[in-house]
Amino acid sequence: MVIIFFGTPSFAVPSLSKLSDKHEIVMVVTQPERPKGRRLKRQPSPVKEWAVEKNIRVLEPGSVNDQETIDVIRGFDPDVIVVAAYGQILSVSLLEIPKHGCVNIHASLLPSYRGAAPIQRALMGGDVTTGVTIMRMDEGMDTGDMFEQKEVRIDSEDDNTSLTEKLADLGADLIEKVLGDIEKGTARAEPQNNENASYAPQISKTECEIDWKQPAHTLSNLVRSLRPAPGAFTYWRKKRLKLIEVKEHRADKEVPGIITVENEKLIVGTGRGSLELIEVQPEGKRIITATEFSHGSNIDS
Repeated sequence: MVIIFFGTPSFAVPSLSKLSDKHEIVMVVTQPERPKGRRLKRQPSPVKEWAVEKNIRVLEPGSVNDQETIDVIRGFDPDVIVVAAYGQILSVSLLEIPKHGCVNIHASLLPSYRGAAPIQRALMGGDVTTGVTIMRMDEGMDTGDMFEQKEVRIDSEDDNTSLTEKLADLGADLIEKVLGDIEKGTARAEPQNNENASYAPQISKTECEIDWKQPAHTLSNLVRSLRPAPGAFTYWRKKRLKLIEVKEHRADKEVPGIITVENEKLIVGTGRGSLELIEVQPEGKRIITATEFSHGSNIDS
């Protein structure tokens, strides 16, 4: 089939790569390059990097719903548009272009976690399972009928990176099957149960700041859900300190937010239990161990 692929982050790349083996990817649509890092250097999205390497045309519209962009997409006469974490909402005008419609790879067990941040929200909520849903797109936010859905376990060591990799590989397998079924005319889609819907809005900056009055388990989930980016943080001597890795400690009645040193381990009290800091990143500096941070900040003196 002739496919136009919409996607931006690393989550989308395995699906794009797998589909290119059996189908014709005529164009990739991705988010424009944006400044990143300390030097604010403009960097292409992972999807763009893959497409450029394969000599596939790339479109980076500021607004995908501009008439000029719609006309370009319509000109390719795609059989299907596949969407994986693209980052913009598609208008009805776009949804109606492909012969077989638009198919989305969503990183949750819909109708749970509709929205932009399903992986992070599942980790943040302490869920033990999640999954991938392949759905037919409609005007709503992740409300379309479902072709396929498969569950995976969330391990206690999983963070945003590792869970994204698991779900990306699963999504690639599922979208390959669904497009094969569509091509054969055997695909069947079932409606979602809207009464069971929950939502996964984009992570806000205020959510990234640690509230030490929260339980240790909640804060541990927050840290791993935001690792590596945008990262959970607190303040130390009026400077931002990003928490890279933490571990739940004993359930003593420590004072929330107060650091103590035990056998060169940094222990911080929370609303219930305490956290051991493993790795941190001081503002404007590299990631270091908590022991290095302790020595450099004279916490143990």
